[in-house]
Amino acid sequence: HHNSNLREEGTFVNDKKQGFWKIYHYNGNLQMQGNYQTDVMQGFWRQYHENKELHSEGMLSEGKPVGFWKYFYPNGEMKECGYLKTGHEEGSWKGYYESGNPLYEGTYKNGYKEEWWKEYNASGTLTIIGQFKRGKRHGHWVFYHDNKERSLEGSYDKLGKQGVWNGYHPNGELESRGIYLNNKKSE
Repeated sequence: HHNSNLREEGTFVNDKKQGFWKIYHYNGNLQMQGNYQTDVMQGFWRQYHENKELHSEGMLSEGKPVGFWKYFYPNGEMKECGYLKTGHEEGSWKGYYESGNPLYEGTYKNGYKEEWWKEYNASGTLTIIGQFKRGKRHGHWVFYHDNKERSLEGSYDKLGKQGVWNGYHPNGELESRGIYLNNKKSE
């Protein structure tokens, strides 16, 4: 590369990366560190933002993330955390705003959103709760105004919105009602 900063340091055995390695950003700050086994990332790894703050940490198996992983914003606050299995999300996950307030919480199965999910606004107030099936909205969903009153409520299936959907004013009074079939509102 164009500057004289060290890019990588570690040991080669039979022309393959082996043991503990450090890899650096172009600005010279540490980018990542962890172990190699015969040229493959293996075991616990840490990755860093260019400003030296931790970016992520977790286990790698045959170069793929597995187990519990944590990801961080450049300011050092937690961004999200959860389990990975052969490189995709699996099990419980939580996301956060840079302020530290919750952004989302839910479950993944085989890399798809599954079961109940909750989303929050930047002040930490619940804005959405609903279920997923293979990554698509499914079942009963409730959306909330910032004042915690319901704003919209209804159900989804694999074809989209289905049945009765109610919209509410911020004071909680019914504002609208629509009937949906295959994500299309009936006239």
